[in-house]
Amino acid sequence: MAAILSRMPARTIPELVGQVRAAHPDRTAFRFKRDGEWRDWDWTRAEEECRGISRALLASGVRRGDRVAILSQTRLEWVLCDLGIAGCGGTTVGIYPSSPATDCAYILDHSEAETVFVEEAEQLAKLAAVRGEIPRLRRIVLFDGGGDPGIGVLSWEEFLRLAADVPEASLDERQAAIGPEDVASIVYTSGTTGIPKGAMLTHGSLLFVAASAREALSVTPGGVYLLFLPLAHVFARLTVHLCMSAANTIAFAEGLNQVADNLKEIRPNFLAGVPRILEKIHGKILSDVRRAGGLREKLFHWALAVGHRASRLEQEGRRLPVALAMRRAASNPNWSSHRRR
Repeated sequence: MAAILSRMPARTIPELVGQVRAAHPDRTAFRFKRDGEWRDWDWTRAEEECRGISRALLASGVRRGDRVAILSQTRLEWVLCDLGIAGCGGTTVGIYPSSPATDCAYILDHSEAETVFVEEAEQLAKLAAVRGEIPRLRRIVLFDGGGDPGIGVLSWEEFLRLAADVPEASLDERQAAIGPEDVASIVYTSGTTGIPKGAMLTHGSLLFVAASAREALSVTPGGVYLLFLPLAHVFARLTVHLCMSAANTIAFAEGLNQVADNLKEIRPNFLAGVPRILEKIHGKILSDVRRAGGLREKLFHWALAVGHRASRLEQEGRRLPVALAMRRAASNPNWSSHRRR
């Protein structure tokens, strides 16, 4: 444990963001799709956006330790808000977008959140139906769609403009007061065995787990990770902090149904998943191959067999025979350059 602690890049999440930006200002931090095209943000842009969210939260009256919720599918804004909340000393409360309105109301009321980021109109409608059950809720920020300040709903653009009221120095002062023992997130269970229960996770604990995973998995800088897991779960958050600590690019899948297509487009070095999701990806790929049939199907199974043999040898620490290395290069012409990224 002491060895890992000595190699941890930062004590708090905002320190981690600042350190990665200082070390790799031009390296791609996030990759996401807008209007049918993949776009990249470097770590300079990423830190600026996170700090803007932190300043807007300060302007909204968020104090150190206040809880701020996020009700959304996995997307760029989820991660930016999570880092922005941590960056102003707040505590992120993630809510699964599949949660029924009653669970949303319970988590918001139980966590005493006064601000919640909401993805779109459908999620907003769920909160509107139970607004009377969450009397502490003062502000809703809508990622997609127009706001209505009269009922406490701000559009994403309206919220970001609040940052202009808070100087950078005020944010620096707040961040200097954040310590590794401060609670960065409350992660609630799904509630399948009763009411949802919240686990309080500190900056230090989240970063320690990320550093431990990076060491155990030998994650090296410069890779690309495809993120599709729900960010209300701690596993997805672990992968984000892990990638940040290694200055890896986090690419956001368009959705669960598009993961297989995004894999081909992004060609990530690695991804994290759970068995059911990986089974769905596997099933879709095999279905597409069977539909293609003929020579393409035969080539697919040949290339898969080559990959299995090569992977087994590599995991055993053995050198690939020349013939097998050549077959793998033939089955995947981009493999060599992909490995060097």
